[in-house]
Amino acid sequence: MSPAGPPPRGRLLVHGEVPPPLGRELSVIGRSIDRRDALDKVTGAAIYSSDMTLPGMLHAKILRSPHAHARIVRIDTRRAAALPGVHAVLSLENTRGWHTYWYMIAQPAFPEEIAYAGQEVALVAAETVDIAVQALGLIEVEYEVRPAALTPREAMKADAPRVPVLDVERPREGNVQQPVYLRARGDVERGLAEADVVSESRFSRLQGRGAAGGALRGPARHAGWPAGAPRANPARGVPEPPATLRG
Repeated sequence: MSPAGPPPRGRLLVHGEVPPPLGRELSVIGRSIDRRDALDKVTGAAIYSSDMTLPGMLHAKILRSPHAHARIVRIDTRRAAALPGVHAVLSLENTRGWHTYWYMIAQPAFPEEIAYAGQEVALVAAETVDIAVQALGLIEVEYEVRPAALTPREAMKADAPRVPVLDVERPREGNVQQPVYLRARGDVERGLAEADVVSESRFSRLQGRGAAGGALRGPARHAGWPAGAPRANPARGVPEPPATLRG
């Protein structure tokens, strides 16, 4: 059993009975083990899904919006569909009522109102990748660009531009999908005060599938919490709390 009283700083004491000796050397822990796929990967012999070719297989490419917030005024896919080797073109015009599910969130497959830069506008399925890429260049799209909130904090302001709703099954008012809830445990300030090192930084991600502000390549705030710090739920578009990372 561990001794009574608080454990010495810098040591982890586990309460309970000490397990009996194993009676042999460990076979994995503490040893350098070769990965089974290491040789194939470093020599280029490994086969990935993109290397596979099946009979009748088509290649898909997606046309994405360059705008963080816009409405599609007009889209013309006729030239792309007429290109030899193209088997299908999907867009707003022929998929109304279709939905995709991203993390169990139902959203329009090809929406009329764009919610974030990089959102899907059209899809081409063709016999080769080159044909699919060429077909994307033949699609004509006219956008009505609208004001966008590019960070969670901007989106939370009372006068912020409206961020289009992605979750069609959960309508909302304003730009917060659901109320933030907090869970507090421990003494955060004491933990920071007693820490050997406190590092504060600010980060932004280069891309993502869209944040509360509707931006793919805008600044997005991430926070790290010491053990026991209050946290907010960033799921379903809830803006994330402080941008400061302290640890």
